[in-house]
Amino acid sequence: MDIKLDDVNELDEVWIRTEQSNYHFLLTDPGLLKGRLRGGVLGDQEYPAVFCGALISSHVSLENPLKLKTGGRAVFYVARESGVNRLVTSAITALTYTRQSRPVDDC
Repeated sequence: MDIKLDDVNELDEVWIRTEQSNYHFLLTDPGLLKGRLRGGVLGDQEYPAVFCGALISSHVSLENPLKLKTGGRAVFYVARESGVNRLVTSAITALTYTRQSRPVDDC
C-alpha cells in the first residue's frame, strides 16, 4: 500500500508498522505535513513532528517526499524536550490510513 500525503486533511491519521515498531501520526497541519507522532522509540507519549520523506529500502536518496510505502522507511523531525531529532523508521511492513476517523485500509 502507498499513502500519498499531498492529499491529506487535518486530523487524518497514519499508522506505520515496521519490522521493529508501530507508529501513529496524527496530522495537525497537512499543508506542512506537521502532526503528532508516537510509538517506537517515542513510546506512548505524543511529540510534535514533521514528515520529511521516505527512503527507498535499496537506496540512500529520498524517493518521493510526499509518499509512504511498504518496504520504504519514513523520515520525521521530532521536537522533544532535548531538542529536534531526526527519526528514521526501520522498513515499513504495513500502513493504515484513516481520513478523519473513516478507515481506508487495515494493517
